[in-house]
Amino acid sequence: MRNQPRVTRFNNTDGPSAVKGPTSKVAERFSALAAQSSEYLTNCNSEPRILLLSPDESSAEVLAAFLEQRHYHVTVHRERHSAGDGHAPHLDDFDVIVVDMTANRPEDWDRLDRACVGAERTASKPGILCLSRVYRGPQFELDIERRGGRLAYVR
Repeated sequence: MRNQPRVTRFNNTDGPSAVKGPTSKVAERFSALAAQSSEYLTNCNSEPRILLLSPDESSAEVLAAFLEQRHYHVTVHRERHSAGDGHAPHLDDFDVIVVDMTANRPEDWDRLDRACVGAERTASKPGILCLSRVYRGPQFELDIERRGGRLAYVR
């Protein structure tokens, strides 16, 4: 019997949102990125561990619930500003880092850059998955991939 999924939340901001929920394509991307993580491959008996970086509380809660149902261990960290706080989780503890890029603001790109640089410095080399609820064209996806992330659209 599998352990019940766990969700850990770090909250240093509040914010409204309207999101209908992620698609199954997102779950496929999570599985692929988690499988690519060297830490996940060496520790395959555990649940994939996901760090969700999002300034948007309600969309983060919807996505966390979606992933809980699929037996992922999810840590939600909401930060409004580009500077992190002292309570940020260690990236070495995760298989996949998810960054919400829907708003396409400079602080979102800063968050992605910090996640990519931090992931490269860790022993586990977690995958970076960016989510957006708005289609922004191929250049947006290329910019994310140049930084080391992958993009998935959610509805």
